[in-house]
Amino acid sequence: MENLIEKIPEGVSFYGTWSNDGSWNDFLVGHKMFYFDPIYGYKPLKNAAIIHNRSEKEKYLYISDNDGFVPNQIPFVSACERIKKARENNLKVIFILGGSTVFGTGSRTPDENIASHLEKILNAEKQKCIVINAGIGGFSTDNQLRYLMYRVLSLKPDHVIFYDGWNDSSYINALLKTYGDAYERGYTRQSYSLIERHQLMMGFGKMFFYSAKFGTRLFFERFRKVPLIGSASYKLMKKMAPTVFYSTVSHFSGVGSCKPGEVDSRSVEYYYANLKLANTLCAAQTTVFTHFFQPLLVCGNKPMTENERRIYDREPDADKKEANLFYDMFEKDYLPLPDFANISLRKAFDAVNEESFIDSGHLNSKGNEIIAQHIAQYMTPQLN
Repeated sequence: MENLIEKIPEGVSFYGTWSNDGSWNDFLVGHKMFYFDPIYGYKPLKNAAIIHNRSEKEKYLYISDNDGFVPNQIPFVSACERIKKARENNLKVIFILGGSTVFGTGSRTPDENIASHLEKILNAEKQKCIVINAGIGGFSTDNQLRYLMYRVLSLKPDHVIFYDGWNDSSYINALLKTYGDAYERGYTRQSYSLIERHQLMMGFGKMFFYSAKFGTRLFFERFRKVPLIGSASYKLMKKMAPTVFYSTVSHFSGVGSCKPGEVDSRSVEYYYANLKLANTLCAAQTTVFTHFFQPLLVCGNKPMTENERRIYDREPDADKKEANLFYDMFEKDYLPLPDFANISLRKAFDAVNEESFIDSGHLNSKGNEIIAQHIAQYMTPQLN
């Protein structure tokens, strides 16, 4: 981890190590990097860095530049400065949007990201362009539409790429399960969190209940540091009352309209509608839009390594079923439609023997490079 800290350039604030373990302290570190935004849900702080301590062997440096975008290398020139120079030198400007797979989970440093690999490959093929990484961890197309409309398009890109599928297959379906017919299209997950927080603050009973739950959570998180009995007590409490450890300010709950392992067909319809709207917004200013349907380990036929097989086997059967149902529906009903460039990368790893996945959807550097090669293969004729 020390080597990663040393890579952080001067002028970028380092906010600590984030383990995504659900603890309150971890929640606070995460919110140093990703702060609340009323339009997008949240977005990266400018000139900020944290280290994702995913495991003893897996540590990833997350960093944002002066403009809040992920740089392609360190040290970096800010995105807006790169765009300015690109215009001066008649270079095409490509933005790639997505969730954590684009943002950088799986990449030890930013130069291993999809955007960085794509820029190198395209320029090696004599396509004069720059690629800006506008991925944000946890984003689905609901978030990306807002980001595209109010931030990305104002920078006048020549091409916009949406690299999606995984987050929408779970998030939109989960919201429909939770809220059913009361689901509001266009609301992000964070929108519902705000609604719940507002309702929470309007009722004394709910405030008291959540305060007690939050206090219990903090007590056990501190107590688990006590040798021997602390850790055991924490694990026992988490097993007996798991809801105590849900984030009081970010989770949503409710009774689903679908059973586990089922997909509400509206989730696929809404996903496509978001993509179609993104294309319309881009076309209004002559920006070329392309959607790449991202591959998942559980939705393809990749020859798995021993580690990838363990990842696959650990994935709950209901989650595998949901992902495959969503992907099958999209490819059958929406992929053939001629509204915009709609490319499936579901089979991108079907002939790849090398280890590429670190979980169901995140890729290591080699996996990111393979995806970049597929994207470049399609994009090259578009850039000529």
